[in-house]
This record gives sequence, C-alpha cells and structure tokens, in this order.
Amino acid sequence: MTFLERIQTFIAEHRLLAADDVVCVGLSGGPDSTALALVLIELHKRGEISGLGLAHLDHGMRKGSDDDAGFCRQFAKRRKLEFITERADVPAYAKEHGVSLETAAREVRYDFFARSAKKLGANKITTGHSLNDQAETVLFRILRGTGITGLAGIQPIRPLFRFEPEGLKLVRPLLCVSRDEIEKYCRGRKAKTLTDPSNREVKHKRNHIRNVVMPFIEKHFPHVTESLTDLAGTAETMRKSIELMAAHFWPEIVIESSRARVRFNRERLLELEPPVTREMFLRAMHVLDVGERDYTADHYHRLEQALRIGKTKERDFPGRMRLKVDRKEFTLSRTPSRETKLKKPEPVPLPVPGFALFGDEPVKISAQLLETMENIRPASLRGAGRWTEYIPAKLAADLVVRSRRTGDRFHPLGAPGSKKLSDFFTDQKIPRAIRDTIPLVVQGDTILWVVGYRLGEEARVKPGTKSVVFLRAEPGAWA
Repeated sequence: MTFLERIQTFIAEHRLLAADDVVCVGLSGGPDSTALALVLIELHKRGEISGLGLAHLDHGMRKGSDDDAGFCRQFAKRRKLEFITERADVPAYAKEHGVSLETAAREVRYDFFARSAKKLGANKITTGHSLNDQAETVLFRILRGTGITGLAGIQPIRPLFRFEPEGLKLVRPLLCVSRDEIEKYCRGRKAKTLTDPSNREVKHKRNHIRNVVMPFIEKHFPHVTESLTDLAGTAETMRKSIELMAAHFWPEIVIESSRARVRFNRERLLELEPPVTREMFLRAMHVLDVGERDYTADHYHRLEQALRIGKTKERDFPGRMRLKVDRKEFTLSRTPSRETKLKKPEPVPLPVPGFALFGDEPVKISAQLLETMENIRPASLRGAGRWTEYIPAKLAADLVVRSRRTGDRFHPLGAPGSKKLSDFFTDQKIPRAIRDTIPLVVQGDTILWVVGYRLGEEARVKPGTKSVVFLRAEPGAWA
C-alpha cells in the first residue's frame, strides 16, 4: 500500500473528510504540513474533497520567522492555492491572559484557523500530526501524570473549539504515517521544506522527549512508537465508554453549565466512580474553554481531594479556572483575563412580537403575544426552566434589553421588597466578571426579568389576566 493509499484508508476508517468538504490546511512549511498539503491537493484532484486553501501563522516567538511566511506564500502561489497569513505576539498573549506559552500558542493558532476557515469557506481544518507525534504525546503525558483521556493521545478528528461541537472540525489525516515516511514522501515529490531550529532546543520538555528520550528508548525497544500508539488506541476505546457514562450523568448532576461557570451537585458527583468523575471535570473544562492540557495528575488529585473534603477556600488552577466548593455544590468557573474585561453590550429594543439580539456573542430574546383562557391559573404561566418566562401583555410596550446600570434596583418575584441589583447578583453567586453582560428585560427603570435568573414582582401574572407575553432566551457565554 502506498503512502497516499494508507492515508486514504485512514481517512475512510475515521470518516475524516468527505467529497463536499472545503479544507483549510495549517501550513508551517515543515515536512509534516508540506506533505499534508501535497496529499490534500491530490485528494482534491480526485474529487475526494471539494476545495482547499492554506493558512500560515507566524507566532512571533523566534527571529527569522518572517521568512517562513514568504516560503509558504510561494508554495501556495506555485500551486494556485488561496493563502492566508498573520503574525501574532504569543508571549504577549500569554502574559496578558495568564497562561503558559504552549496554551497561548494553541489558543492564538486556533483563533487564526477559525478566521482563516471563514475566509476560505472551509468546514474542516487539517494539521500535520504524525504517528511519532502521537507516540511522543502519550509518553509525555505518562511521564507528567495522566488518566485514560490523556493516554488516548491525539484524536484523529474533534471540534476545533470543544464548546462548539457542531462547528469547525480539526482533522489529523497523517496520524497513520511516521515522520520518516513523511520526509521520504516530500523528497520523492521534490518538495522543499523548512526546518524550525527551535525544534532542536531540548530545554523544552516535548523537544527533550523527541530528541533525547525517544531515541534512547528506541535503541532498546525498537517498536516503542507502535506500542505507544497501540496503547493510545486502546485508551481511546475506554475513553469513549467513560465519556458516554459522563454524558448520561451530566444533566442529572450539573446544576448550571455555561462558558462562565459549571456548578455540580456535590453529593451526586461523589457517587461516581473516579474515572467518570475526572471525565466530568474534563467536560466542565471544555465548556469553560480553559487550557486543560496544562493539567497534570496532581491537578486532578487536588480537584478530587477538594470534592471529598467539601468546603474549601477558592483556588485558582491553570488555564484561568477557579474552584469553589461548599457542602452542597462543587463549582468550576472561568476567571477573567488579567488585562481584559468583558465588553458591556449596548441596549436594544424588544418588539412584541419580535426578538432582540443582545451582546457581541448575541443572546437572542424573543417575545410573543399569547391569549390565555379565563380559568388558567397564574402559577401555570411560569417559565419552563431558566430561559422562558411570561409577563402580562399590558407590559408589552417599550420593552428594552440592556445590561445593569448604577443605582439599579430589583424586586424578585415573591420577595418582600426590592434590593440593589448588585446585592441580587451577589445572592445568586454571579461572578463579577460577567455581571455587565447579563441581559435585563426592562420597561423604563423597572427590571421585569433578570434573564436566566429571576422574574420581577412587577411582571407577576395575576388572576384574571387575559393575555400574556411569552419571553424566551437562547443563552450565550454569560449564562
């Protein structure tokens, strides 16, 4: 079986690409990404993908990296492919957001890939990870401390952003071939490639494993790469089973799930087996979009210990994640960047009937006028869950969706009186970082609904009400 045929078989087995896919290729100019681009060009000629373009990011982490962009541009020009390039300052991003250089580089790179895919009209993004990358990743995680998910290594396909499972997909078609085979393929195609001198610097742990540890092990265990990748395959099978169990328990145990925080019922979480508990932590990290790759076995042990102990002080973890535990709840939240603050959205009118889009990551709030039956009980007109509510139709005029303002007061439904909105937020344990982005449905100065949290007393549906406005919110990252 030829090099290309092996990759085609791997693509088919894992359903990585389809004939209607448009692919954005992450091109560094090195042998791996160059071989990947050449393979995908062949697949495009054969009608196995619909189109492709190339994207190159200069991470701004070493001298001479500007030349790499020029090399990649010429590669694309000779093959008449669309090419997108940008330069980033990864060290500055890492400092600003309080994350490691590795996490910063990945976040910046993935954001760039997403923008590039949009420009290219692509639905898949491909990178040139090889069989050796898989083996080195598994070994690195074993040495650092890991669980089943870590042993599963690099997945052939996954969402680019884990909190957007239906969005862009990240695909690694070369996981079935070795680095030597890739370099041989490039030589056979007479394709020039770049060498990143930083890959030889053994001060980085991953490079030390690649250049020192793996060659030493291979002298005594020549098939170590195959053994580690086989282990990854076995672990992936187990991971999928554990993932299914976690998905089953998630809606039963999670009280609240959003980009801002995930709250668990602590007692129910304690009932799970340790591997499933750890998978629940991972799912929460994906929802929060924190850098879980910075986590070692010690970090997970600390999370598990805090779960068992119960009430603890707030603790910060890598990737901008914060832990808070009390007797009833186990909460993981996303801490704000050191230098950034969430933008306060502009007010928008809410027509009835109609809808309003609120904020940069729009929350859609819709309003519909409904006629009620005379004998209906007001209690039955409470919203089903956090994201729907009913208000009297007499309040339908001049509705506005806005964020909080200085001096706001709110009278929660059923409460004896009004209170400062800031006090209500504190009572609800809403992180300060997201308070400016929480939608409020108001009429004049009266807050009728703190979306996702509580209806106001002024919006109570009373006996005899003949018509109501049905409000529905499609929650966003603030929830």
